[in-house]
Amino acid sequence: MQYDPDTWFDEKLEQDSYNEIFIQNIIRNSIRSVYATKEIVSGKQLEIEIYPEFYKGQKDCPVKRKVNKDVQDNLNDKNARKQVNRIIECNFTLNDIWATFTYYEDKRPKDMGQALKNMQNFIRRVNYHRKKLGLPKCRYLYITEYVPEAAIPWHHHFIMDGDMDRNIVEALWKLGDRTETKRLVPDESGLLGMSNYITKHREKSQKRWNSSTGLIKPKVKVNHYKFKRKKIDEMVINQNIIKVLMESTYKNYRYVEAEVFHNKFNGYWYIYTRMRRRE
Repeated sequence: MQYDPDTWFDEKLEQDSYNEIFIQNIIRNSIRSVYATKEIVSGKQLEIEIYPEFYKGQKDCPVKRKVNKDVQDNLNDKNARKQVNRIIECNFTLNDIWATFTYYEDKRPKDMGQALKNMQNFIRRVNYHRKKLGLPKCRYLYITEYVPEAAIPWHHHFIMDGDMDRNIVEALWKLGDRTETKRLVPDESGLLGMSNYITKHREKSQKRWNSSTGLIKPKVKVNHYKFKRKKIDEMVINQNIIKVLMESTYKNYRYVEAEVFHNKFNGYWYIYTRMRRRE
């Protein structure tokens, strides 16, 4: 049965917050189940999600939860960050460009529709100049954000391939003078820090992200033999072994981070790990 683990596993299990006896008691009393391992490859990034899998009609399977608006907004925001990060990792590198575009006060959009139209017009200008230079249409992803109470309520984060000079790209934005363009700079987590920044959650904000057609999508694979229930329980009891276990299983990748989540009603676990391909 397909379901979203983020809506079902909402209690993060911090290593120092629970003692081993407490965790072993949960394991002892939990319902046995088959665990799936989902591998999501986005460029040099590998994400591993380990979660229980259920069959239709199974008594303890997840049901659609009723969540309040704030909780749902946070879930939507979290899923958007994941999706944007994966697209960026699949399609852009340190040779590409990250630009931020703002507006003159008298040029600010009236609504999100007008803001998106402004970006479409900008991209048409970019592609017109690229054609004159003998370049194909640009590959891009952009996020439009509106924060009513901010000093600069409207702005766009724009990522595109680096085939065109940054100064030309910057000059083609005609609606504001506080523009900034720079090369993408990966850190030890790849482009995660940048993608989290441009998709950051703010109260009372609106966001829309759009991209060019034909971008590479993440590769997703699910199997049921990678990690046995016993090994999963060991990772929950001692989260320090997650790094060792993951790097021995995925030898071409190095460990970056991991999180363990718990469903307190039935003792099921959800383990999330992020890794980077070794250079």
